[in-house]
Amino acid sequence: MSIKRIFLRGLQCVFGSALLLFGLNNIFSFLPLPKHVGFAELFLETIYRTGYIIPIIATVQILVAIALLVNRYVALALIMIFPISLNIFLFHLFHDQGAIIPAIILMMWNTVLLFSRLENYKPLLTQKKDIYV
Repeated sequence: MSIKRIFLRGLQCVFGSALLLFGLNNIFSFLPLPKHVGFAELFLETIYRTGYIIPIIATVQILVAIALLVNRYVALALIMIFPISLNIFLFHLFHDQGAIIPAIILMMWNTVLLFSRLENYKPLLTQKKDIYV
């Protein structure tokens, strides 16, 4: 195996482990969450009070983590988690800069892994004649 493949597989495992940890924490709350203030506090409180958004995010995180850790359906898993990673990053960028570094790291891991599998996404990005027209 090349150094690049070893690095990417290691990054995939680290990213998967982080997603598993945070996904499980969203369900079982075993890690303390930092205190948020202002709009960030209101926003997160509203999301938790919906009763369904956090469980959906946690489920996606756990499923993606499993896919990354067992190295199956990785291209699909990376696309599934990207909107969540992007939202985490943007939330911290605009509303809670105190935790922006972990958000940047999470976003970078997702982006690097996505671009490392760019070949898998080319069929999605090619224009084809619609078979239903």
